[in-house]
Amino acid sequence: MEAKKNSLDLAVLAYIDQYELFSRQDALLIAVSGGIDSMVLAHILVKSGFNIGIAHCNFQLRKKASNKDERFVQTYADLWNVPFYSMRFETRKYVKKNKLNLQEAARNLRYT
Repeated sequence: MEAKKNSLDLAVLAYIDQYELFSRQDALLIAVSGGIDSMVLAHILVKSGFNIGIAHCNFQLRKKASNKDERFVQTYADLWNVPFYSMRFETRKYVKKNKLNLQEAARNLRYT
């Protein structure tokens, strides 16, 4: 389903083309937090016919809000019939066990 493109869509697509980041034939896994930046990127790619899956990391740092973000992203993926992958982490336990700050711990868990 390809929808009408606005100037932001066109700018993002032009950037992807200019730097040859990927093509519509590539299978992409997009990390989506539920924040505006990642949601807009996912939406532009979905509307433009790219073959994407959506990945979400729930670090469980904001209690109910973290779970709400996860459900929001999953609902979006379901609405657009996009594969959805989610992983939950016990980030605070990981911080204590590995003596890291939250940012380092979340990055390590996300990359793992």
